[in-house]
Amino acid sequence: MRTTPTIALMVGLLFFFSGSGWCEEATGIDVSGASGEEQELVQVDWIQELTNGGITMIAIGVLSVLGVALILERLVAVSRKRIVPPEVMNNLNAYLKGGDGTNLYQCCKERADPLSQTTTFVLENLNDPCEVVRSGASDIASRSIRNHLSRVQLLAAVAGLAPLLGLLGTMIGMIESFKLVSVYGDEGGAAILASSISKALITTAAGLVVAIPTLAAYHLIRTRLLRTAGDLEAAVDSVIKRIYKTPDVDSSNEGNA
Repeated sequence: MRTTPTIALMVGLLFFFSGSGWCEEATGIDVSGASGEEQELVQVDWIQELTNGGITMIAIGVLSVLGVALILERLVAVSRKRIVPPEVMNNLNAYLKGGDGTNLYQCCKERADPLSQTTTFVLENLNDPCEVVRSGASDIASRSIRNHLSRVQLLAAVAGLAPLLGLLGTMIGMIESFKLVSVYGDEGGAAILASSISKALITTAAGLVVAIPTLAAYHLIRTRLLRTAGDLEAAVDSVIKRIYKTPDVDSSNEGNA
């Protein structure tokens, strides 16, 4: 359910670059001078406009493909069932209700998700002091979450680079435009300038089209990951409390101090 807005944004992005729905946008302009008797609809071919963007547009296109791939991969990777699997949680809940830890250990030992790795560490170090186990488990969980966050950061990089590339393409196009005017002077200079600026601005538009949904997806995925990290921490903490027979390990330690 939570992926629906992001998927919709990605579909819109793909449609933009394929030209669907953008190929024939018509604008009515008066080309008859003062008489106003005739009007012509100028067709804007967006595929051609994108093609005119040059090498900068190619770079933005590559970023768009990379962004879509990263979004789809991260949506799957940071889902709750990948970090806090239901099968492990079922065994964990059974253990917390007084069950045997053997089933929980066997279940976790065969898996590579963060919850299983952390729980395995806790169960394999039952004879160590509580704070040592808690610290080690926290390190394992934190390392896994940092791993995921570092990959999510790639989306932020794509969202930041796309508009900058678009702006670079626009600046290059503007330089070329004014160079043409300096060469041709008043002989069609205004028309040449308008056409060249139009081609230059398309790269900025394309960069923003890539950046906006990518940035939205970045914040969505990052928020989901942090929420799941909280679930992971709570699950591991419950195992430690069950093992050391204390409702609040921190409070007990503070009392002993």
